[in-house]
Amino acid sequence: MSRLRIRGRRRDAGAVATIVAILLAGGVLLGMTALVVDIGQLYAEREELQSGADAAAMAVALDCAQRGDVTRGNECLAAASTVPGYADRNARDGDSAIVRVCGSDSRLAPCSSVPGGSLADCIGTIPAGATYVEVRTKTETNGGDYIYPASFAQTLVDGYSGTTVGACSRVGWGSPGVGVALTFCLTEWNDATGSGGNLAPAPPAVPAGSYEVVLRTKSPGGGKGGGPADPCEKKKSGADLPGDFGWTDTPDAATCQTLISSAGMYDVDPGNDVVKSCEAVFVAARTNRTPIIVPIYNEATGTGSKGVYRLEGFAAFVITGWGNLFPGVKDADSTLTSKSAKSLCPSGDVCVFGYFTNALLPWSGGFSSTTNYGATVIKTIG
Repeated sequence: MSRLRIRGRRRDAGAVATIVAILLAGGVLLGMTALVVDIGQLYAEREELQSGADAAAMAVALDCAQRGDVTRGNECLAAASTVPGYADRNARDGDSAIVRVCGSDSRLAPCSSVPGGSLADCIGTIPAGATYVEVRTKTETNGGDYIYPASFAQTLVDGYSGTTVGACSRVGWGSPGVGVALTFCLTEWNDATGSGGNLAPAPPAVPAGSYEVVLRTKSPGGGKGGGPADPCEKKKSGADLPGDFGWTDTPDAATCQTLISSAGMYDVDPGNDVVKSCEAVFVAARTNRTPIIVPIYNEATGTGSKGVYRLEGFAAFVITGWGNLFPGVKDADSTLTSKSAKSLCPSGDVCVFGYFTNALLPWSGGFSSTTNYGATVIKTIG
């Protein structure tokens, strides 16, 4: 029995050898090898080009999106001459070609004339409300050629010397469409920032203590319902909407965020049942000095839980502390001025401390067409 098995294996080995010899003689195995190797190299080349396009597009977007920064603005203007370095550093051989740097920002060349329809196009549609930049890259060899040479296929196919590989990346920036459940009055933003002319520097910079503002709600004031007299408020009899800040209704229980229509009204929450996640968001933002995105309203109507705000836009606010803000939560002294919460927010008031800034924040949500009050979000969109 064992001899029969051995003879069977030898016959199998002989059959395999015969098949291999036939395939080699016919060039089938060589063709398959050429196909696998060359296609693998093309995929690797495209991956490098895509990484380079991604890095270059994000670098340009970061320059163009920095509001009020003259140096970064000049970099945006010079994008076409500065991006090749980002693309080259992501290429294994240190070489890649920039086909086009374009976008919807007025400092960039328009993208309308860029030909489309190839596999190297940016994917997806451009979101409404987003300003964007596109960077397109393609193969470039050390010798200055734009054809990626084939390793094996050119020996099997007459006239085939390689192909050009390309990639595209699109990064967008603009106003967000979502903010935390905290909301501020436009008048307070204007007073604190000189109508936008005196925003504090963004983290990691530490601004002067004079930038800190103390915003209150449910504090004694001129409002008929016991709240402050509010220039943003259309008062009705007994109105008691927040003067400096308030809470939006039904925030996401996991993130403390509220999705707001870009041109709409949003509901008031008196603040007595703010979701637990807001406490965690505020603690983390204060500890890490991370700007939060807050809706800015310009008009409030109604009373109590029946009130509504009219959205103007979104601001970036760095929380430095609070007083009497969350039921059962310890007050937080100012991290900027070291002033105690008790001195900044007397008993009976509900307060939040911090400063407004220009902030460019990574983002995963959508964009809006609202006025920018300092909060700019950025993400890859194609």
